[in-house]
Amino acid sequence: MMLKELLIDSGALLEGKHWRRQRFHVNEVIVREGARCGNVFVLLEGRVQVTGTLILAARKIRPGYQVLEAGEVFGELALLDDGPHVASVVGVTDGIVAVIPLDVLRDWLENHPEAAVRFYRHLARILSGRLRRTNAKMLSVLGWGLKARGYESL
Repeated sequence: MMLKELLIDSGALLEGKHWRRQRFHVNEVIVREGARCGNVFVLLEGRVQVTGTLILAARKIRPGYQVLEAGEVFGELALLDDGPHVASVVGVTDGIVAVIPLDVLRDWLENHPEAAVRFYRHLARILSGRLRRTNAKMLSVLGWGLKARGYESL
């Protein structure tokens, strides 16, 4: 079960009471790296790209490192630690997100403990999958760097 099914499709969170629709367009920034917007987002329609900022030789570049599809969630780390967003999220297509304020989601989860268990279990699966993919990419880049410096015979 996806978080969208648990929260939105099931009617557990009500549009207008717990969340609102927000349209976005191609290349529109929905979440800005380093900002705190106080929301979790569920992608209802369209596609978005997660990007980060990398500084190389005093130049900022923003590589995209993951494309999210309808049904996926982003901004969820703020639910766990209240920290700023670690990446930007930009529209790849036009689309719609469900915007869920963190305080509303936290209150709802506190008042629905059985649903909260399913929510956090699913969130843990999402985050562990993302961490595994990130680790694999990091090791690939490290290997590429070592090979470029002549260390492939280690």
